[in-house]
Amino acid sequence: MRVLLAAQSAGVKRVVLLSTIGAVSGGHEGENRVFDETDWTDLEKCKDTYFISKTLAERAAWDFIHSAENKSRMEMVAVNPSNVFGPVLDKHHHTSTEWFRTLMRAEVPGVARIPLNFVDVRDLVEIFVKAMTVPEASGKRFICNAASIPLPEFADILHQEFSPRGYRVPNRIMPDLLVRLVALFIPKVRFVVDQLGWTYSYSTGQVQSVLGWQPRPYRQIILDMAESLIEYGLV
Repeated sequence: MRVLLAAQSAGVKRVVLLSTIGAVSGGHEGENRVFDETDWTDLEKCKDTYFISKTLAERAAWDFIHSAENKSRMEMVAVNPSNVFGPVLDKHHHTSTEWFRTLMRAEVPGVARIPLNFVDVRDLVEIFVKAMTVPEASGKRFICNAASIPLPEFADILHQEFSPRGYRVPNRIMPDLLVRLVALFIPKVRFVVDQLGWTYSYSTGQVQSVLGWQPRPYRQIILDMAESLIEYGLV
């Protein structure tokens, strides 16, 4: 709210808010369907505090934009990306690198049957520019997701490319029961437990039709990020 009020005072015409798909599908675990921009995280059922925080923030922003407080009729666009992959810029470790580090450092015995959703940071930058400049973008949310693939496929891509180079990438599919058991001893595995048995994806029809967005091939996204992690010694 401080940012929006400051932007309004400065005469800003349009604000682009970085939200997340965590404000779209949280609390809907088990609903096997395609999510779009009309969907919102169910705050009563969501267990992820980050998703709750981002949902409350985006809701508050839209409430302001549509209220009488928005005296200048400032516009807003929300961008809701999935996991942001792509080449890293330095040695800083962040959430998105964890998917790669966990497998390329063989920190787990195998992979779970869950979907993995991601978008390339370079493609996301293009969306931000268009979100700022395309007139038709005003007042809309845009889900940005380049691919929804099974986690075992992600592991297979890393295994095929990097196992010959000495990285022992586990790509054995673990039964759901075993995943739940492993989660008792490896904290990071607990994150995927709620996604077991959940088949879902995200619609990108709006970002494609309004902004003309076409993401780069997902295999290339994965390999480019992995190579950059190797370069900076993060795996």
